[in-house]
Amino acid sequence: MQAHLEGRSTDAERDARAAEGVSGPPAHEEVVGDVDVARIDEVAQRVWAVFDAWADLFRGGNVAEVESEQRRLRWALDALPERVRAALPLVAHLAEADGSHLMNTDRDEAERDLREEMLSVRTQVATGLPVTRRWLVDDYLGTRPVRRDAECHMLQIRRGEESHIVDVLISRTALLSDNDRLPKEVVRAKETNGRSVVAALAALDEPPEEVMVSTAGVSMSGSEEAEGEG
Repeated sequence: MQAHLEGRSTDAERDARAAEGVSGPPAHEEVVGDVDVARIDEVAQRVWAVFDAWADLFRGGNVAEVESEQRRLRWALDALPERVRAALPLVAHLAEADGSHLMNTDRDEAERDLREEMLSVRTQVATGLPVTRRWLVDDYLGTRPVRRDAECHMLQIRRGEESHIVDVLISRTALLSDNDRLPKEVVRAKETNGRSVVAALAALDEPPEEVMVSTAGVSMSGSEEAEGEG
């Protein structure tokens, strides 16, 4: 899983494979001139226009400009097929967020999540795979004690009316290690209390109940790693 969590292109490929596993049909080459892909690209352009207006807020910009770009984004979203629109919950949230919410949101983190979401959906549409409805990281529920040499962070994810809690265990060794010696995804997991790990699982139909973060990387079945690192 470590390799899959590094780089935007591998994120999209991982999500495409996840969708392929659900349905069975093989992926194919991107169809040149696909209308739905073009519409997704238009949505992406509108998303980055909102980001530009959002950045201007910190330089004395006008909230009205953000709202103007959001209207254009909503129009572009409305042009997408329902199955595609439903797979872009972060984009839909950005299109409706008010100025005060944006001012209190980490823009860099939002950009990473939105880029991954759009790239994942674009890849699925372009290769003819079923579009998976993604999960959203809904809430951080704090930590809980575990019988391992690790710190356990609980995060709630949501997809429509469904909710699910994912435990992210970060080994004590990883927590105490110099970030310069750790894989990038481990550093991000430490910095975000596991949120970055859970966000990377958003396209899975059935996310795991537990994910392990060790000095070696991220694993969905890493209990041995946690015990061995003590």
